Amino acid sequence: TAEAEVVFVGYSQGGLVADAVVASGNWNAVGLETYGDPGGGIPVPEGVRGVAVRHTDDFIVALGGPQQPSDRTIVERRAFAEGEGIPNDLPVPAHQKRAYSETARALDAATSPQLRAELDALDAFTRDYTSRRGSAITTFSYRAERLPAG
Repeated sequence: TAEAEVVFVGYSQGGLVADAVVASGNWNAVGLETYGDPGGGIPVPEGVRGVAVRHTDDFIVALGGPQQPSDRTIVERRAFAEGEGIPNDLPVPAHQKRAYSETARALDAATSPQLRAELDALDAFTRDYTSRRGSAITTFSYRAERLPAG
């Protein structure tokens, strides 16, 4: 129903879509967790908590413009340390899921009280969700592949 609480999660363009859906105000969004999305310029309604995880060496994030005020915790780190060799086998290495997966593992081990509070709240939302009457979980995964012309 329109009253059902929803937490949106997304990576890259999926995070951008999650930001836009939450900003629409058409959902009872109670949380938003994004990784590497260029949605910083989208104003998210006050009271929507969660985390926005970004690599400072990921130019895709910068495409979204300056970060709008937000109640979310913004987590930033470099995907590749100064002086560390940057992989050249994939485009935009700091934007790759592999790099954000490493950052997510670091978040899981973080001891910051502010970050822990946000992550624990997101975990609590889903912990017993499937045991609630009428619950449903829908997951979408997309893959796009560019084919040569002709």
